[in-house]
Amino acid sequence: MPVVLGPLVGLALGAALALWWRTEAISEAAPVGWSRLYVAALLGALVYAPTCALFMIVAGDWALFYLTDSKSVPSAVLLVVALVDGAVVAGGFGAGYVAARRRALRVLVALVTGPLVVSALIAFAFASKLRIEGTAQQVASGFGLRPVAGGPLGMSILWAWATMMLALFVATRSLDQPGHSSPENDRRDAR
Repeated sequence: MPVVLGPLVGLALGAALALWWRTEAISEAAPVGWSRLYVAALLGALVYAPTCALFMIVAGDWALFYLTDSKSVPSAVLLVVALVDGAVVAGGFGAGYVAARRRALRVLVALVTGPLVVSALIAFAFASKLRIEGTAQQVASGFGLRPVAGGPLGMSILWAWATMMLALFVATRSLDQPGHSSPENDRRDAR
């Protein structure tokens, strides 16, 4: 995942979870669906952030659109970006959940589609650079480049998105089960 696209896609991912659970958000008595927020936060921290960090580590120049050499960027900056990528999933869920509770379906859909449209426009603008694999120096000289498709980076992208889709499926299914344990249910049962 290119660095600029990480927070945008993470925001859309979190809002998509809220969109998925919007009917539960309307009917829940608690102001926040804590168990769903936990799932969104765990998805962001355990799956999405490492997926974004993978590309910053393995293909740093590609992740930076070959605008600069990734070796010149301090690793602490990349760590902060990865942490933000993970946190924005929970933030997107929180914003989407509030919109769902207010029955603002247009706002909720905009939280999903808006960042995805901006991401698509950015990816389209840098499509020529996203299709090639190499270093910033190789791109500048136009020598030693490989296509992403069919190469190790292309396989990493496919594997990362397949993992994300599987994790998203597990996350949505985990709380769709009737009688699932949640902090709200646990507090009610304790009374």
